[in-house]
Amino acid sequence: MKTIAIFGGGGFIGQKLITFLANNGYHIIVPFQRNTNTAKIRSLGKPGQVIPFKYNLLSESAVEKTLHSSDVIINLKTMWEENNANTYQKTIFDFNVKLIELINKNNKNKLFIFFSGLGVSNTSYSNRIKIIYKVEQHIINNHKNYCIIKPGVVIGRGDPFISKLSNLIKLSPLIPLFGDGHKKFQPVFIDDILEFVKIIIEKKFQQHIFDLAGPEVFSYRNFYLYIFSINNVNKLLISIPFLLSKIFTKILNYFSIKIITYDQLLMFNEDSVIKNKNKSFKDVGMNPKDIRMILNRRREN
Repeated sequence: MKTIAIFGGGGFIGQKLITFLANNGYHIIVPFQRNTNTAKIRSLGKPGQVIPFKYNLLSESAVEKTLHSSDVIINLKTMWEENNANTYQKTIFDFNVKLIELINKNNKNKLFIFFSGLGVSNTSYSNRIKIIYKVEQHIINNHKNYCIIKPGVVIGRGDPFISKLSNLIKLSPLIPLFGDGHKKFQPVFIDDILEFVKIIIEKKFQQHIFDLAGPEVFSYRNFYLYIFSINNVNKLLISIPFLLSKIFTKILNYFSIKIITYDQLLMFNEDSVIKNKNKSFKDVGMNPKDIRMILNRRREN
């Protein structure tokens, strides 16, 4: 039974991935730093199959033992907010630099899978996105056996994007649309991501970057209207100019009102679509599912 270490396993993608890989016979180790429901994580597999443990620093012996015993290391760990103690440079870039160093110290040929994001570039408005781009470049230049996965907005039962929008639809007749709503994004179904990771692990793809998205491109405005239509609701979209949105978000965050973080807001001002620079689902023989079909099926159930 292969062992896979998953950093950032407590989030939406992480928990889905743990369940999927456990069902496919893998042994999973889940190191975590922030408070995590360990009982829930263990329950994602058979007794003893999924092992979460808390650590403070990557240099701890338990982490090094995990990296040594694991056949594959996956990092989903990122953060959406920074403060004086935990900057993006420290928690995203420095973390991954140290992780790569420890993996190379153990075995330079060990597969490292890093989850980035579709549209990540060094020209982004977001400092967080720029830092993730730096991580990508560091991995490419400093590790022999890597796979960088750049998914679009991930859609599936329980995903944070649709869940937040659905809750807002229930609570308010007015739905805010940050910016003009014309920026485009290309969502992807979670099950396609899970199957893709399994293929990468089994076929041992090396030194590849994959843009993973479904076949459908939406503007944010059109996507919201589509969600309204399949839920048979009549809501009023209110476009909030982007400058005003930034000021509003910063004020809310200052008072610890977390509707949306500043860096999440910046996503609404940039396109997140495939530009055919990297490999995609088709390069591993997959055809991603239509998001409209998935959302309609979920509504019917």
